[in-house]
Amino acid sequence: MADPWWRSPSLWAGIVLLTLAAALTVPMLVDPADPLFFDADTAWRDDMVGSRDEVATTLARFLAAVGTWPWAYLAVAAAVVALATGRGRRPALYVALCCVTTSIVTVPLLKLLVERARPPEPMVYAAGYSFPSGHAGIAAALTASLVLVATRWRAIWTVVAVIVTVAMMWSRTYLSVHWLSDTIAAALIGAGIA
Repeated sequence: MADPWWRSPSLWAGIVLLTLAAALTVPMLVDPADPLFFDADTAWRDDMVGSRDEVATTLARFLAAVGTWPWAYLAVAAAVVALATGRGRRPALYVALCCVTTSIVTVPLLKLLVERARPPEPMVYAAGYSFPSGHAGIAAALTASLVLVATRWRAIWTVVAVIVTVAMMWSRTYLSVHWLSDTIAAALIGAGIA
């Protein structure tokens, strides 16, 4: 007999991740212009601006393009179709729901609630508010949900998920379209929902 749903390690990991995301969100709701961790955000942004070079800029711009419409959603659709044909509807539906819940419901809602301004002098155009990062959120939701439905090579999928998510977080802060806390909260939200 299977364990009851409330004993699932994935469920408790999700609760912990979403609780950490909430801990980052509450200071934003109090004062989005000057949250408790604004000094860390500013120091990280200054480090990113100071470390710019041609190769890193090209990579960051590529990741920015991959994480936006339509490319991010084509990646989600490709994963869903591959899962549906190989593993069945349930894993495919799970991945789709995780990505939709993160990128179409949770992230836009939090952007409207918090209304945090983006960092100054972005390197690429980014519309709307800054907190949380949609790019980091969808990267985390897609990769974490794929890890959870993986039946083989889960450790390898986990490493890939971490690399993809951290790379997207780096790209968004490198390009000065998000503060570091925007990307951390988004990654926690995406992985937590998964």
